[in-house]
Amino acid sequence: MLSPTFSSGDPSGTGSLYDGRPQHPDRIGSAYAGSQNASEWFAASGFACPGGNCSAGTGPANPAIGRFGTSGVGILEGPGTINWDFGLAKSFNLTERAKLRIEVSFVNVLNHVNLGIPDMTITDTNNPSQGLCGFGCITAAQGLYQFAGARTGQIGARIDF
Repeated sequence: MLSPTFSSGDPSGTGSLYDGRPQHPDRIGSAYAGSQNASEWFAASGFACPGGNCSAGTGPANPAIGRFGTSGVGILEGPGTINWDFGLAKSFNLTERAKLRIEVSFVNVLNHVNLGIPDMTITDTNNPSQGLCGFGCITAAQGLYQFAGARTGQIGARIDF
């Protein structure tokens, strides 16, 4: 589960801007784009900085408004993972006491591309037609460390005696 954030201001007045902790925005509409794809997984129009001012709480000209954003933690769901693994093994008797085992296994046998995590900062501008990839944009695929990378396979043989 993912949470939209912004880090340019401190509308709550709690000093989180100076601690480096991100703030949560206000939820003002639908969070999901009409047709989800890598360039727009979430709709930026569904969120806004609290009070409409992303600089609130940064100084006398932009005083804190004394409240947190209305958006909850973990309210968004990113792209899922589709991963089919496959393994096959066969044993043959070579002699009375020796066996040959041949095996093959694959991770992500269908080689499905699993999209990574989208940009979650609402103040990052997302405009694919201008080459800007911001809030809701996915720039990478999941990797092997997430067990969702490209297809990999191995073949092995073993003699037991």
